[in-house]
This record gives sequence, structure tokens and C-alpha cells, in this order.
Amino acid sequence: MNRRQVIKQISITGGAVVLTGGLFSSCHDESYEFSFFNIEQYETIESLSEFILPRTEVSPGATEAKVSQFMDTYISACLKESDQLQITAFIKELNLHTQEQFQKTFSQLTDLQKAQCLDHYEGLSPTDESTYRDVKSIILFSYFTSQEGVTKALRYLPVPQKFEGHIDYQKGDKAWALS
Repeated sequence: MNRRQVIKQISITGGAVVLTGGLFSSCHDESYEFSFFNIEQYETIESLSEFILPRTEVSPGATEAKVSQFMDTYISACLKESDQLQITAFIKELNLHTQEQFQKTFSQLTDLQKAQCLDHYEGLSPTDESTYRDVKSIILFSYFTSQEGVTKALRYLPVPQKFEGHIDYQKGDKAWALS
């Protein structure tokens, strides 16, 4: 990768931060307006993200972190049209697969049925081209860059006091959030 490509990627990422910045202020507003997904696609992504990152005793789930809203804005503003089409095709394929197997959409399935359905996508080898992996990556990116993901799912120190180069890891400790 040459310097121009690196600068271009940094600019795109910086643009994504600026463009999605308004999303966080709109998270408090319950009347969210879709910028990319339709209602069925949104429900599927919301259900998929909550299944991948459910609420636990110590961390909020993807729904609380507003992952689906962030993804809606991020995909609309930051991805190429060809990537957007792949994501919508994956959502359609996922719902068709669940309709054939369970006669329900993905968002209507039980957790056990969702696990059975996603086993197919998880079982694909890394060399297979899978949009599922891309969608899953965006879900994880959305969650771990959200306020809830950084401050509640990870260890977060908003104002570090001093540099500690070596901190012992205790089993069960959360990973550190880097700001």
C-alpha cells in the first residue's frame, strides 16, 4: 500500500467519524429515520446484532448500544454501492434461508433456531467469500466504538493518570478501551 492509499483510507475513516457524529446525538430520539435499511432489513440486522452481542450481567447488548442505527448510517455514508448491494443481498438471503427452514424471518426465530441458521455461515471456510463475515465485522466495530461498548463492555479510563507499561492480567478481566 502506498502513501496515497493510506492517506485516502485515513480521510475516508475521518469522514465516517464526522458523518456519523450526528448519529450519537440522535440516539436519544426515539423517532429514528432510516437512511439505508427498510424496516424488515433493520429488524433483521437488529436481531442479528443482538444475537451476536447479547446483554449480559456486566455489559449492555447491541440493541442498547444502538448498533443497528449506527450501521444504518455507516453503511449509507461510508460504503460503496457494490458493498451496500452485497449487504442487502445477504439480508435477503438470510431471511429466505430462515423462511425455507423455519417459515419465519430471522428476527422471529428463537435463539436456538438463530444459532442453527448461523452455523451454516460460521462453518464457511475463510477462503469462501462471505458477506456474513463483513456484516459481523461491522456489527463488532459498531458495538465496540459505541459509548456503551467502550465504557461498559471494556475497561475504560477516561483520563489516564500515568503510563503503566505492564499491567497484570487476571482471568476474567475486560480488555482495555483505547481512546
